[in-house]
Parts: sequence; structure tokens; C-alpha cells
Amino acid sequence: MQLLFLDFETYYEKGSKTAYSLRNLTTHEYVLDDRFEVMCVAIATDSSPVRVATAEQFEKFVQSVDWGNIALVGHNLFFDGYILARRYGVKPKLYIDTMGLARAIIGGRLKSHSLDAVGKYLNLKGKKDDGAALGSVAGKRWADLSDDERRQLMLYAQRDVELLRDIFSVLFPQFPKQELFMLHWTVLAACWPQFVLDKELLE
Repeated sequence: MQLLFLDFETYYEKGSKTAYSLRNLTTHEYVLDDRFEVMCVAIATDSSPVRVATAEQFEKFVQSVDWGNIALVGHNLFFDGYILARRYGVKPKLYIDTMGLARAIIGGRLKSHSLDAVGKYLNLKGKKDDGAALGSVAGKRWADLSDDERRQLMLYAQRDVELLRDIFSVLFPQFPKQELFMLHWTVLAACWPQFVLDKELLE
């Protein structure tokens, strides 16, 4: 099975309580909203260099991948995995959420299990410029960004996946493999929610 490390950068707003943001909306509401836009996507397979794709390039990439042979690795796949499911119809063979790994292995020693916090705790580099590139494009669509803003955002996304892979390399060997299915299942249930109604009982 091939490892695919992935991180989406998406349009968001900040400021007011009604701003289009994950601070104000659930992941479900945010991803399915008409305002949703993929700005760029950082991807890497196994130990290959990280590359950053535009939304258009990523559409083509999705079609080229054998998702039935992919273990998708992300930090908070309840977000990135949900985007893949709802916006691209993609279900990988296996979900491996490094946030879940961190919660299980590091636990209460950290107040936050964000990518930046976990990276710093493990003595890895944190986010590029402490996330300044992402903050500078709030409220701007991809089409509105200058060439430099696009470059900085893509470098920010690239660094996130480099950090993601480093965190995976440290934590995954420590995670009990018999628990791997449960880690996968929790993300699967969030990205592909479904249930069976007991029609007789309901009637």
C-alpha cells in the first residue's frame, strides 16, 4: 500500500462572528458551503519530494491515483479527508490521522494537538513563519492573490506536508498496530457517515 501525505489550503475569512471560517462553522458546514474553494494542495507519496498543486492540477491528480491502494496520511483527516470525500468522491484504502496518533501517544502532555504544537513538542520544525502566509491571504480568493502571495502560500503548504511526514515517521512506529483499524474507522465514519434504519421498529 502506498502512503499519500496530503494537506489542503482553502479559502477562509476572519474577523467577525459571521465570517466564513472553521471557528464559526462545523467542518460539514464549511466544506459543503457555496463559498468553499481549494486554493492549493500539498501532496507527497512515500518518500518522494513534496509538490504543491493548484485546484485544477489536483483535479487531474485525483483521477490518476489508484485510491484502492492508498493509505492517506493527514493531520486532522476529519477536515482533509472530508474534503476528499465530499468534494472529490474519494475513499482511500486506509486513513491514518497523525492528530489521532498524537492524541493517543502524547495525550494530555499537550493542550493542543495541532500540527504546529505536535511538531514543536517532537523537536521538529513548526509551521513556516508561524502561519503568517496563511493569515495574509484570509478573505482572498486564489484569483485575487499576487504571484508572491501564491508562492508563499504554496511554500507554507509544502512545509506543512514535510512536517506531517516527519511527525508520522516519529509517531507511527509507536502506535499499536492492533488499534490501526479503529483510527481508520473513526475517520471513515466522519467522512462517509451512514446508518441503517430499523424500519419495523420506527413504524
